[in-house]
Amino acid sequence: MEIMRIMKLPFLLIFAAILINLSSCKKEDTSFLTNNNAITPLEDLVIAPSFEFKTTQDISINISVLNNQGFPLPFTPIKIYQSNIGEYNDVLTEEEIGAVLFSGASNSLGVLQVTISVPSALTEIVVGTEYVGLIDRTLVPIIGGQVDQIIGGKRTSQLKSSTNIEEYTTTNYNSLGTWNSLGVPNYLMSVGDVVDQDLMNDVNASLPEGIALPISHPDYFTGTNDFALHLTDSCDVWITFVHEGAGWKNSLGFYTYPEGSAPTSASQITNLTIIFPNTSFNGSGGGLYTGDKVHLGVFGPGTVVEWFMVAQGWNSSTATVGTGAYTHYSQTGFNVEANPTLKQHNVLLYDETRELILLAFEDIRRDITSCDQDFNDAVYYATANPITAVSTTNLKTMDTSEDTDEDGVSDLFDDYPNDPNKAFDNFFPAEGQFGTLAFEDLWPTKGDYDFNDIVIDYQFNLITNINNQVVEMKNAYVLRAMGAGFHNSFGIELPISPTEVVSVTGGNFSSNFITRSTNGTESGQTKAVIIAFEDGYDVLAYPGTGIGVNTTSNAPYVTPDTLRQTIEFTSSVLLSDLGTAPFNPFIIINQNRGYEVHLAGNPPTSLANQNLFGQYQDDSNPSIGRYYKTVNELPFAINIPESLDYPSEKNAVNTAHVKFNNWAESSGSLFPDWYLPSPGYRDALKIYNN
Repeated sequence: MEIMRIMKLPFLLIFAAILINLSSCKKEDTSFLTNNNAITPLEDLVIAPSFEFKTTQDISINISVLNNQGFPLPFTPIKIYQSNIGEYNDVLTEEEIGAVLFSGASNSLGVLQVTISVPSALTEIVVGTEYVGLIDRTLVPIIGGQVDQIIGGKRTSQLKSSTNIEEYTTTNYNSLGTWNSLGVPNYLMSVGDVVDQDLMNDVNASLPEGIALPISHPDYFTGTNDFALHLTDSCDVWITFVHEGAGWKNSLGFYTYPEGSAPTSASQITNLTIIFPNTSFNGSGGGLYTGDKVHLGVFGPGTVVEWFMVAQGWNSSTATVGTGAYTHYSQTGFNVEANPTLKQHNVLLYDETRELILLAFEDIRRDITSCDQDFNDAVYYATANPITAVSTTNLKTMDTSEDTDEDGVSDLFDDYPNDPNKAFDNFFPAEGQFGTLAFEDLWPTKGDYDFNDIVIDYQFNLITNINNQVVEMKNAYVLRAMGAGFHNSFGIELPISPTEVVSVTGGNFSSNFITRSTNGTESGQTKAVIIAFEDGYDVLAYPGTGIGVNTTSNAPYVTPDTLRQTIEFTSSVLLSDLGTAPFNPFIIINQNRGYEVHLAGNPPTSLANQNLFGQYQDDSNPSIGRYYKTVNELPFAINIPESLDYPSEKNAVNTAHVKFNNWAESSGSLFPDWYLPSPGYRDALKIYNN
């Protein structure tokens, strides 16, 4: 069925038609606003002129990454996550960590500085890195729009002093000495090891975060099942802490026996000795730093040194080591899994160049689905003097890191390992999530404020290089609803010159309404304007009944498609020059080029008809930077940092989302998450449901 097209009319004729209800939306019928006496009509709200209905906040992030000597760690991958719930510096569970908000890397000085847009309701974020050797995730508060954090660094506090020494031990195991209330041994070597970036890169290559080790390195699980040190001569043995990537507070220990006299069951071991009672990073429920080192002792020839880990062994309330959830042994036959192929819980890898032996554990039973099997829940290395006293015959070899495109980012962390100009994907509003833009399309007259005339979900991927500069931008749009008869267009304006764009590919231009330059940007614009589609009805077809598409609950539902665009830049663009997503989005009303609708406070493009400002219900004043608000301070468009459950036709947004009024009148301080499906937040009968 062909949709009736509203012809392009001069301004007065268009709005005369509106006033006599020729529009399919009949926007001027506002009687429904007073039907529910419990909700104040939008026009009666008292809203501060400075409030621009933002559901997001821009936060400045300043992160320094340091090695265990306090020197900068350049080109280290960093991720910013949305936090759900948690306590500052507590051990974070997966449920407390939300979607990825930003991916990048520290620069040559070990610093990441970036401004990103996050939900206004967010009071803290999770700063993390998948880089083995650094604390993986830490909850950090947002203070005054700023996030400052140091990842890594050297130990600065003395473990012992002449007074107030904390000395705890345990009766369940032998120990090498006492420890403090965090489980930091008082018997650490006074000077720890230097763990440089080259070693950390190789550890990451050997034990990549989040990748099951049997998949990334199947050779670590074949051949000998011997994961012990076999000493052929007398030597000193040390253990150095490298990393923990566990939610549990585990305990590491060792036991010995003469060669040829191995115990045949765990019950036969009589000398279980604790090395690290709490193998947790400082800031992650413990107090260890990379490089912390313990001397195990001097052992004679023919000694076998085996390892064990007590999963969740550390008891923080008593500062002791208990029996935990279960114990994993380097003698795999003692472990709890019934399947013999899943009994291995540690690897022992030899680094001939550095003369060390990497020791790494998986702390969760491998026969349960929650086990990621990456074997980096606890990582250490053993050294000996002389190293020749350790038999390396049956030891696997450590892997080495690769950087195929030689851009400075290891292939493990490079989203584009074969392209030196690209390194990271940066999704906005978040990885795996879409935000929503919702418009009223009768500007400069007010509408019914159901904000469903145009409902567009969006996701932007800013592809950055090693210097966190944008080289390409991939946009995804999902036109979900059109509660109008107008044939509206949609696009975004970027705060850069059109000449900085090489090309724009993708989009829907079947109407031939927009004039575009050879690079794909709109012609005649001062800034780069990228139109995504010219006519919403060419993207989301009218189903034959109902008002518009996907706004009337009893009308047929039309499944939206995803429209994609790619923008390539002439040279890399600073993130700060692009600003934050969703940039400056807008619609063009009914293909009348001068009629643009933007978010409150956002200026129009160069092709907008500025004579329309201040007409009808619009109260814009370009001289003071006031745009797209009514005299009652109401907007004509809103941006939501996740996919919005929008109102059905003729239901104003505040009647469907009942905390909207509180949010608007408090200038966003109350119920900043008013759009969520929280208890008491909405009237489900007024939300569109297909």
